[in-house]
Amino acid sequence: MRKPRWSSIIYGLSCVILLLPTIQPLLTADFTCGYDNVFHLWRSVQVEHLLRQGILFSRWAPDMALGLGFPLFVFVSPASAYVAALAHLAGLSWPLAVNAAFALGMVLGGLFMFLLARDLFGPAAGLVAAVAYAYAPYQAYEVFNRGSLWEALAWAFPPLVLWAVQRWAVHHDRRFFALGVLSLAGLILTHQLFAFLFAPLLIGWVLLAGYLAHDVKVTLRGAAMGLLALGLSAFFWLPGLAERDWVQTGRLLGTWVFDYRYNFLASTELFALPRATDPTFINDWPPKALGLLPALIALLPLVRWRSMGRTTRWQMGLLLASTAGAALMTLPISLPLWDHLPLLPYVQFPWRFLGPAAFGAALLAGLTTSDLQPPTSNFQPPTSNLRPPTSNLQPPTSNFQLPTSNFQPYFSSLCSSSATWAGSTRTIAHRPSASPLPRWSGGNNSPTPWERPPRANTCLCGPNRCPKNRRSKPRTLPATPSSACQRRACRPAPA
Repeated sequence: MRKPRWSSIIYGLSCVILLLPTIQPLLTADFTCGYDNVFHLWRSVQVEHLLRQGILFSRWAPDMALGLGFPLFVFVSPASAYVAALAHLAGLSWPLAVNAAFALGMVLGGLFMFLLARDLFGPAAGLVAAVAYAYAPYQAYEVFNRGSLWEALAWAFPPLVLWAVQRWAVHHDRRFFALGVLSLAGLILTHQLFAFLFAPLLIGWVLLAGYLAHDVKVTLRGAAMGLLALGLSAFFWLPGLAERDWVQTGRLLGTWVFDYRYNFLASTELFALPRATDPTFINDWPPKALGLLPALIALLPLVRWRSMGRTTRWQMGLLLASTAGAALMTLPISLPLWDHLPLLPYVQFPWRFLGPAAFGAALLAGLTTSDLQPPTSNFQPPTSNLRPPTSNLQPPTSNFQLPTSNFQPYFSSLCSSSATWAGSTRTIAHRPSASPLPRWSGGNNSPTPWERPPRANTCLCGPNRCPKNRRSKPRTLPATPSSACQRRACRPAPA
């Protein structure tokens, strides 16, 4: 019994070691150049300001919208802002707190994927799936280029949810019922759109498990977990769904930047080849891609189709269908579905389906090694001469910024920069246009450069588009109290 235990420990430690390089760009005392970083920083500062006043949760963000306030957390999942705010309350500076939240999502996502794939296909599959999930090209784009904190943290939840569903619904392990409910509710509270995109695979997995077991109780157990998670998080998603017609969501969907028609991927982008990426490079733009190599690796289990058991075949078929379907939703061929399926336009960016596609591709990559057995013969655990390396281990303190002892000056400075930038870009501290404002509010309705429709033959989404007629202009992100980051973004020049 000792040999399997030690082999699992070795696989687990190997997983941790292989995941560490993914967070190396985040080991800095400054913000990364993610272009959404400032939005998540403002949300986190707002949440911490509320917590310091003893307000644990507020649908209203009183210090945003030029100090007038607006119902930010009715429509924006709040959990990622709480993670960064709590890290700052624990003593980290704001850059370190935000970077730690990014790193937490990446590492936990890899570890939970290891647990899921190990439970389904064995420890070797768990290690491969964890590496494929953590190193997915789309996750690198989300963390290091886009700087989407809530989506980066949401990556941690799908493997945990599916693992809990498998253990509870299929194996009837009662210990995982509460874990599944809390993890699914946590996914909704971290990024409701990511939960929406993950739902088809989760529902399909539960239905398939019930079919394979010839037991309706399996399906009912999975359904009970999902319904309880929806009820637990209903305080957030239900008001947003019920009150969306009372704010200017139509203006948000009418802004071309957030219009799905302008955000499809080309097949060359979807299956982009790997290339060197420097997250500190001022104009770097890694592709939003599933990646050609991950896609090819995901097809390898088909070679072993005949040698697989019935359950594994069905699971592989579901993962292949889910991955292919999510990938197709990023391409223009899926436009009729975007035009006719309700609520789908609120996803805004078809390339967000790369998240579920990368999840399925990672599990399929692990399935390629499901029959490999670890070398366990004559293995003895090392007990002598094992000493932790402590002699030369020094914390990097030279560039660290100590957290300010007085919170109010930092908050006032941040609100000032937020108001200045909001006035010049008509951005209400969380997204362009006035979508969270009341439907009956007035104001200047002339279109901004973000709201004007793009010209023909102009570049829409990065340096790989429109190579012959690219027209770009500089865009400077606002300075935060501890960093200033300048980037160039390819976007149409206003008329």
